Amino acid sequence: SAILLEIEKASLMINKVNKEITKIEKGLILGNGDILTPILMDEIQELISGIVPWNWNKLWNKGNGPSNPKLFLSELINRKQILKKWLIQIKDNTFWKLNICVGNSFYPITFLNAFKQYTAHKMKTTMDDLQFECVWDKNMIVDNVPVLNIDGLYIEGGLFDGQNIKTVSSKDNALSKVPICYVYYRKVNNKSVNERGMIKIPVYYSLDRSYKVFD
Repeated sequence: SAILLEIEKASLMINKVNKEITKIEKGLILGNGDILTPILMDEIQELISGIVPWNWNKLWNKGNGPSNPKLFLSELINRKQILKKWLIQIKDNTFWKLNICVGNSFYPITFLNAFKQYTAHKMKTTMDDLQFECVWDKNMIVDNVPVLNIDGLYIEGGLFDGQNIKTVSSKDNALSKVPICYVYYRKVNNKSVNERGMIKIPVYYSLDRSYKVFD
């Protein structure tokens, strides 16, 4: 599964970081200068500058991990533990009742594609016949389809309570958390879908908007 692959990639990342840190400690603390290759010296310089070495961060969805080293390491370990819990919950079929933060995935687009494949299998159809949708009221989902309860979404420059949206005031934070969003794929027989009442809003992985997860 996609989650199992993410757990394996997280383990590889942790092992790589541990090895690099061990080499740096041997070179700087134990005085074994021969072990300090140019690559390690670059990593040391980046760490001194307070940023995550690129050789580490490139393993996190091609550089989309936290730039702060302390946060990078804590989030790496935390997300691996969350993914392990997801895997157990998928096996005992309790996963679909959980509120899921897609941001805990290292590769959220891959995660959603796996969800699309799962839906296609359940509905005995092709992925091309499925359309991604989300609603704030779960009762609006009329089809019997797998649903993800998405938590951890924030809106920038507005306040949204699940029904109404309004602009923020000078007293409000620039980012505000939105209620649980229900995402799913439904089968579309007619390619010209009626989108009346729908609003396309891009969802990004981080504030720099360099990585769009979905609309």
